[in-house]
Amino acid sequence: ITTALTGAPILFAISTGIGNTLEACLGYFLLRNIIDDSSRLSSLKEVLHFAVRGVVCCPIPGCLLGASSLLMNSMIPGNEFVRAMLVWWFGDAMGILIIAPLLLTIPFQHLRRPSPERMLEFAGLLASVLFLGILTYGNGVSENLEAPLSYAVFPLIAWAALRFGQPGVATVLFFAATFAALGTHFGHGPFSNVSQQFGLANLHFYLAVVGMSGLILAAIFSELQGTQAELSVIANRLQLAVRSANIGLWDWDLHTNAVTYSAEWKAQLGYESWEIKDHFEEWRSRCHPDDIQPTLRVVEDYLNKRIPAYRVEFRIRHKDGSWKWILAY
Repeated sequence: ITTALTGAPILFAISTGIGNTLEACLGYFLLRNIIDDSSRLSSLKEVLHFAVRGVVCCPIPGCLLGASSLLMNSMIPGNEFVRAMLVWWFGDAMGILIIAPLLLTIPFQHLRRPSPERMLEFAGLLASVLFLGILTYGNGVSENLEAPLSYAVFPLIAWAALRFGQPGVATVLFFAATFAALGTHFGHGPFSNVSQQFGLANLHFYLAVVGMSGLILAAIFSELQGTQAELSVIANRLQLAVRSANIGLWDWDLHTNAVTYSAEWKAQLGYESWEIKDHFEEWRSRCHPDDIQPTLRVVEDYLNKRIPAYRVEFRIRHKDGSWKWILAY
């Protein structure tokens, strides 16, 4: 309807509407089983599928129908068909890259009130984006500064990715793309100093690099945070199991000769956690003299794969001076 109201031929308006509808349907079909409702682009796999299936594939029906309609309505010559199709594809692809992350991430965030410090930080991020946009694409900026300033958005994208995840990246990308598109349209900024064709291509490439860099960085950092959370849960469960079974654990780094003793290990010998340092000599000085070499020989045999498993018994001196038999494995 909007296209028809601009005075375009009715067949062109209908084909454009059909193409846009097919793009949306294709996007739903390609991404419905890929993007998880609970994560929303928080994994690298989802971001890459979104880039290939959403950004690359979805605009194909629209650009084919749109360029074909332009040709059939004699709005472009035949030798301009491929160029029109590519321009149409790039435009729709960048629209998907900029708008889709907003729709996929921001409405599905957990509703919780952020801390005042976090709100202030996000406001500072947005203010930096707005200031940079005005400085880069505003009227009167030197042409020698426009190109370098356009790359200054990358630190802001990294800031958004590391501190606010995909919603932050989507927001920064939206404002950065808005300033770049409007500035180029009105003849300001680094993409307006060349021909219209090359300026548009440079703008699309710039938006693609900025958008994908931010989405990928946020996804990698989100996966890292998820892995750290899982490791923390596993460590807490292991610690609970060790305490419940009263098992003493120790970890020997053969390169640094540092040994980490658990609190249970130290307690079995009557010591507080702070009374035994993390060093191999703490064990050697307490082990029975007759058991030191046999025990180390078992360790050496296990490391050289001469025995299938490490299992040894030795005596170690308790804090009260008595000897305790230890089964280590």
